Amino acid sequence: MKIVQVWLLTLLSSCWCLLSAVTPVHVPPSGKIIVAYVTSWNPIIPEPQWVTHINYAFGHVNETFDGIRIDNPERLQMISGMKKEYPHLKVMLSIGGWGSGRFSEMAATEATRLSFAKDCRKIVEDFGLDGVDMDWEYPTSAAAGISSSPDDTEHFTILMRNIREAIGNDKLLTMASVSSARFVDFPAIDEYMDFINIMSYDMGRPPFHHSPLYRSSIAGRTTVDEAVEYHLAAGVPASKLVLGMPFLWAGRKNDFRLYRLS
Repeated sequence: MKIVQVWLLTLLSSCWCLLSAVTPVHVPPSGKIIVAYVTSWNPIIPEPQWVTHINYAFGHVNETFDGIRIDNPERLQMISGMKKEYPHLKVMLSIGGWGSGRFSEMAATEATRLSFAKDCRKIVEDFGLDGVDMDWEYPTSAAAGISSSPDDTEHFTILMRNIREAIGNDKLLTMASVSSARFVDFPAIDEYMDFINIMSYDMGRPPFHHSPLYRSSIAGRTTVDEAVEYHLAAGVPASKLVLGMPFLWAGRKNDFRLYRLS
């Protein structure tokens, strides 16, 4: 998920401010899941009446592989406290992010998996959260400079079961998934997951579009349409898919120009 969430919230917050003048507050979007990632390092928070879920970024696997370290826990506590005014809002801790490691070591043994899952439950209880969002980028992949193992996919499935058993069925368990739908055995984890957030962005580098809707001459390695199809083909029910939308530009520094609207 990387830095994209900061820009997503920056621009969406502007849109929500414009709409709030004509739409009653404290009314969540009807029948839809709208997830906003809120980071630990940026003060931006979306207007809560326009989202259904806030994922707090990030928590990380701790140095001993058996628990969770939270970035700026005071901010997480403050965001969770917003539910008193906005009772429809669900607040979750997103664990991981690009370059966040130690997942492979944690998931490799039963003892560390169970201890990690127990800590998930403790954090949910201590902060009054509605669940956890797993953002391991990615099982079996060392592309982000983290450790990996060929057994990661199998261990990830067991980890999802352990977390579900620890937090119970009344709490949410979600995950972020790369656009290609690789690295995870989705049919094996389906019974444990509430929904899957597709990272349908960062799918190309200049001069290609990083989040093209359909295939074209400027599309990168994957399109939004293809990302959805990959997940459906991988066994994710359509009812559990949440589409990631980037509200930012991606380009080379020397290509940037500032234009004034007239």
